[in-house]
Amino acid sequence: MATYPPYRELFCQLCGVSFGMARIRRPDEPFEAAWDTQGHDFCYKPSRAGEDPCDACGPQAPSRCPSQSRVAYHGGLEVEHLAGPNCRSTHAYSGQRISLEEMKGCRSVQCLVRKRPWWKPEGDDQEFEGKANVFLTGIGDSPFDTEPFENFQPVRHGVEVVQVTHAPWGLLEGTWAEVHDEFPRDLEVKSAYSSGWTHYPGTEWLVANPIQIPGLSAMLASCPPNVEMVNSSSSGYGTAGGGSEETKSADDLTPSAAAAPSTTSGPFPHIPVELVHMIVRCCPPEDIIHLGRVSRAFREMISMLIRGLVLQDLPWLWEAHDLPVEEANWWCLYQLAFNFKLKGLRNRKRIWGEVSEIVRRIGKSRAEGALERFERNRDEW
Repeated sequence: MATYPPYRELFCQLCGVSFGMARIRRPDEPFEAAWDTQGHDFCYKPSRAGEDPCDACGPQAPSRCPSQSRVAYHGGLEVEHLAGPNCRSTHAYSGQRISLEEMKGCRSVQCLVRKRPWWKPEGDDQEFEGKANVFLTGIGDSPFDTEPFENFQPVRHGVEVVQVTHAPWGLLEGTWAEVHDEFPRDLEVKSAYSSGWTHYPGTEWLVANPIQIPGLSAMLASCPPNVEMVNSSSSGYGTAGGGSEETKSADDLTPSAAAAPSTTSGPFPHIPVELVHMIVRCCPPEDIIHLGRVSRAFREMISMLIRGLVLQDLPWLWEAHDLPVEEANWWCLYQLAFNFKLKGLRNRKRIWGEVSEIVRRIGKSRAEGALERFERNRDEW
């Protein structure tokens, strides 16, 4: 079980990730593509006797790291470390593994502040701010282990400085262990905490921007337009045609392929469509994808159902809600959304699940009266 750092490291109260994210730039990137855990300067390895400043790239590196380009003086010589092709440093995330665009906003902080008696509405308030007893600050860059937070932009409702405390949902849970160690965070989040956030190679997706995701628009556009598929609500399914389609993968589902005659081989043409739909609703997404990859007949039988599965199984893919119902290729989209090559999309799914758990716990506390008791003692936070 993870033990969060004993000192006051600040982390997001929703996603559980530290604000102390550092990045090592590639040799071809500008100076501003690198920063340390405080959000400035660069990542370095102090020069000590017998220690190679490129050791962090690991023994598998095909060559030594590129030569360092900057030095700084903070009580001693500090030499910038640039990420080689196989850099394995745990002091910062390698620019070889995650792009600057993907990490955009990873240190940004925004706070909820309780309204005071003199609070007045402003023109840029969101709808909930007019009804709730809290409001949002502007957005600032976080020093991960110091407080208060400062330099919010824009300055909203006159708040320029915020003294951070635990979120109220966390205080409802009780002890530190109950709030953090026992909360069902992703295992890689918990593993990253030791004496500070450890930037393990392979966990870069935890700090990828979940809103502005490079490549997402291209992914959605890569699905070919939907074509009219034969659909039947009778006990049988299929049309006349020769040649087996059972070996075609979903990657072959182009407009021309989808328009080809369907097969009558295999079990699916002999199963009522309604029964297939009932079975599909009980299957995990990965099983649905596997079935669709080996059987075009199966894909066509659930074509009327797949949009509902997209909206049901992928609530975090809110872009799908705006797609035209008749034109979108829902099957293609369903597959691609579970292909987590996009770090930001994988992170969005994780955060959606963890925030959903927070909402569930708040609802439970409200039902048990704990929230009302907490509100009576609001000065504690």
